[in-house]
Amino acid sequence: HKGSLLEGGIRVPCIASWPGGWPQGQVRTQLTSAMDWVPTLAAIAGATPAQPLDGLGLHGVLRDDAPGPHPSLCWAWLDDWAVRAGDWKLHGLGREPTALYQLSTDPGESVNHLDTEIAVGGQLVDVRNAWAHRLRSDPTVIREYGL
Repeated sequence: HKGSLLEGGIRVPCIASWPGGWPQGQVRTQLTSAMDWVPTLAAIAGATPAQPLDGLGLHGVLRDDAPGPHPSLCWAWLDDWAVRAGDWKLHGLGREPTALYQLSTDPGESVNHLDTEIAVGGQLVDVRNAWAHRLRSDPTVIREYGL
């Protein structure tokens, strides 16, 4: 499902090594994003970014297995969108949610819980709407993406 917002399109394994900096042979499962690598590497290098970064540092996750830096992550591509928080992922098209998946028990996203887990779906809709509102209030996003 590459090119989609299903797990096959957005879940990507990563291998990172820093002998003496991070433990070897460890596996992490925290919710992170590729955008977290720039602030992570900048912090390790002692660099101060010239502008604010979207990502959050991963050093604690990689070194100490600390909780992930994101309580939730959101994605959007054309009319397709998704939001993930904890074990839950809400997928939508346009303004409407279309499916709610519990990834810990269903990583293949085959069972839609949207009709039975209404409160969880509503919470994730709120997370998605707050994220979209923040994006729309950023003048560079409005200019670049027409939001």
